[in-house]
Amino acid sequence: MNHNICSSDPTKSLSLRYCLRQYYMAISFRIHLLALCISTVSFTACSDSTKESPAPVSSVTSQDAVGTFSPATALTKITATPVGGGTEYVATMTVTGTYRFQSLPLGKYELKFVPVAGYAAPPSQVLTVEASSAPKTQDVTVLTERTALLTGIRWKVTSNISLNVTTGTSLDFLAADPACARDNFLRFNADNTLSVDEGVVKCSASGPQVFSYGWALEKNETQLRYSYTDRPSTLLEIVELTATSVHLRDVSTSGGYTYVHTITYAPF
Repeated sequence: MNHNICSSDPTKSLSLRYCLRQYYMAISFRIHLLALCISTVSFTACSDSTKESPAPVSSVTSQDAVGTFSPATALTKITATPVGGGTEYVATMTVTGTYRFQSLPLGKYELKFVPVAGYAAPPSQVLTVEASSAPKTQDVTVLTERTALLTGIRWKVTSNISLNVTTGTSLDFLAADPACARDNFLRFNADNTLSVDEGVVKCSASGPQVFSYGWALEKNETQLRYSYTDRPSTLLEIVELTATSVHLRDVSTSGGYTYVHTITYAPF
């Protein structure tokens, strides 16, 4: 029995209209399938053409690092050591106070500064050497040992006595000060300003909390000068300057009498 209902023999076909409809449906399906294939091929081609290229791999493996320091004679050596340990690199230094590390491999480094005698070692720095940009280093100011001691601590007056050597009598200025003055403390700033803080108890409720004066080390740092805006400066001899004590002295004569004035500071 012939199961082809759309036979070429019309007499054997069940319905000519039905057969034509089946024929055109088959044609339409093939056209749709062909269009789908063409669309898929086009999309794939477009996708490939617009695909981002991978970022080029940098060929930079090292960088120079430069900086300055002052005074130009204050350091003997500057080193860079990889954080976590490794080879120590030594900078090239000039007499004008510049330094350079040549071709430091990429990574993080700890910079250390070795001072000459009489100067304090500046705090170490972290240097990051990257391929994308030149490493940036901060310029270094090297303080003398005495300046570093003064500026690194808050100080408070613990003794302020004037002795009349001729008569043997003395005056205790600290004991004579009101309580609002005895809790004051000092800060020697690196810019040579001296900040006097009124402390918890202010002598004048409407007055400023901090007064500013000037200070400087003189005579090969054996003397300390205080400068004021409303009276002459005071020059005191440095008897002792450590991390735990500052002892100053002034010897003067007046009216036939000799006076020795001493001031002592302690960390606060």
